Amino acid sequence: MEINYLDRFNPDTMVLGLLCIRGHNHKDGQSIRYKPKNNKLGACIQCKYEYHHGIISKFEYPKNPPNILNIDYNKIMKPDIHVFGILCEKNHDHRGGQSIRYKRKDSHAGSCLQCHMERMHSEEHKAMMKERDARPDVKQKKLEHSRKPESKKKDAEYKRKQREDPILREKHRAWRKAYRAKPEVAEKRKKGSIEYSQRPEVKERKRIFQNKKYTDDPAFRLNSYISSIIGRSLRGGKKGQHWEDLVDFTLDTYLTHLSKQLKKDETIDCIGKVYEVDHIIPKSFFIFKEHTDEQFKLCWDLENLQLLSKFDNIKKLNRYAGSPQNIIMTKNQFKNEILNRPIQEVCEEIWRNYYDMILRKYDKK
Repeated sequence: MEINYLDRFNPDTMVLGLLCIRGHNHKDGQSIRYKPKNNKLGACIQCKYEYHHGIISKFEYPKNPPNILNIDYNKIMKPDIHVFGILCEKNHDHRGGQSIRYKRKDSHAGSCLQCHMERMHSEEHKAMMKERDARPDVKQKKLEHSRKPESKKKDAEYKRKQREDPILREKHRAWRKAYRAKPEVAEKRKKGSIEYSQRPEVKERKRIFQNKKYTDDPAFRLNSYISSIIGRSLRGGKKGQHWEDLVDFTLDTYLTHLSKQLKKDETIDCIGKVYEVDHIIPKSFFIFKEHTDEQFKLCWDLENLQLLSKFDNIKKLNRYAGSPQNIIMTKNQFKNEILNRPIQEVCEEIWRNYYDMILRKYDKK
């Protein structure tokens, strides 16, 4: 919806002034601005509206320099550092043919205050300062200054005040989201993340953390296991997707299904230490390339997963031991007798054999 800013013009707080940096022409080549304060140009109302509503980012929001022509230099004069002196070369007459100048220890006249401010806000000076800040020695000095305790304390206090302001915090969050969505920024962050993860100390720290979590957290251990197994079974065709998006069950239902096969005095912490997760019909019996293939769904059906002790799992190898006659079938026998039948029928047989296995287990106890 296009906004007519002339309808929002309030003579008490606004004025038609210099065209803003973003070229918002509201009337006769002028922008509607807030009335100036502290000898500075007031902000353009359209720029301010777009900034507060997230249309433009922090870096796109124009920062207006002081309006040099409208400054009353007599009001900003400080007697301890300024003095009236001879007229400067640009004839800046501040009082009775005199210019306000900076004090100097010697008898020479200091620079004119108005000339100094015009020079500081010129494009040439900005370009010079930008080139200066890019120098390695200047960067090193700034880095050393930022590491000083008083600098860190001041910076921490400033950031704390920003975090406590809910409006400012929300603005920063919106700006970060818009900034990180830019393609060049996303590419830079991705490259930096890869470079960081390749550092030897980062790899070692990550390895220690994951080993400890793998040992102490059974859910993490199962999650890592099934993710790596599915990735290997697809020969790298997982393409960065989470394994829960590829199969018909989640980690919670997976843990619940395996927990039913444990003894009363055992916990899920035994999974991966005492017991191993085994495919009733081995993975090598199925032929698939993508997670959308029917045989992949059958292979990774929840009822095709069981718990076996490490000894029993090694003894079983990649053979099918779940037929109704409880015979061990090779891969070729399985293909001829099982895979040629409808998938629904095979799933029902797996379900039946699963409960037969549970009943046999409890009969042995």
